[in-house]
Amino acid sequence: MTQVGVAGTTEAPTADDLTSELYLWRALSDPTLQMWTARPLRVLYPAFAVAWVNSLTLEVKYATERAKITAFQETKDGIVHVGRAEVINGEAIMPVVQPPVAGAPIQLVASLDDDVSLKLTGSGLKN
Repeated sequence: MTQVGVAGTTEAPTADDLTSELYLWRALSDPTLQMWTARPLRVLYPAFAVAWVNSLTLEVKYATERAKITAFQETKDGIVHVGRAEVINGEAIMPVVQPPVAGAPIQLVASLDDDVSLKLTGSGLKN
């Protein structure tokens, strides 16, 4: 916006250029955001079966292929993101990206493209 009408090494942007750019970002938002391609559906997913493989890896058994499983904790200091993985052949092997907070249950969310994620707690799993 500060460069409208200012000549530099390239052609100066015009007020029309600015308006077009603003409408583009306003209408389409951030191009890196996930977009729904169909009306989102709420789906009740089957139960999780979760186990620690080792201190750095969670194994989540889940019947819905290609679902994305996110593990997190709600603590007094905010949300702790533990990890995320995709279900392939009935299981998601999830590397831990941040050490879990001791004593707080790890919660899981399953989601697929074009549906709304539902939060489910993974069997009282604690670290």
